[in-house]
Formats: sequence, C-alpha cells, structure tokens
Amino acid sequence: MKNNAYEVMKEMWNIDEQIQNLSDKLKKTSQYREREIIEKQIDNLYSDFLRYKHLLESIKVTGV
Repeated sequence: MKNNAYEVMKEMWNIDEQIQNLSDKLKKTSQYREREIIEKQIDNLYSDFLRYKHLLESIKVTGV
C-alpha cells in the first residue's frame, strides 16, 4: 500500500475512472451473465477505493 497522500489519491482517481468506464459498459450490456461479471468488477473496485479512502484518512499531511 502507498503511504504518500498524492500517490493514494492518484490510485483513487484511477479506480474511479475504471468504475466509470465499467458503469458505461454495464449500461450498454444486455446479456445477464456479462452484467453480473461487470457488477462484480465494480464491487471489487469500489472495495479497493474504500480501502484507499481509509488509508488516505490515516495519513498525516505535513508541510504544504
């Protein structure tokens, strides 16, 4: 795991972008099985996003 606030935020932005892309793909998908797979991927990414959010909250930012 990263311990630099900027690196954590970059990772969170990346995850958010992936979630947005998958959400767009989900809207265009009509097959049930493929929708399940995409939804699971979104859930996993969101879980990662929350882990990084909690990590970011625990980082002490000093010297701006």
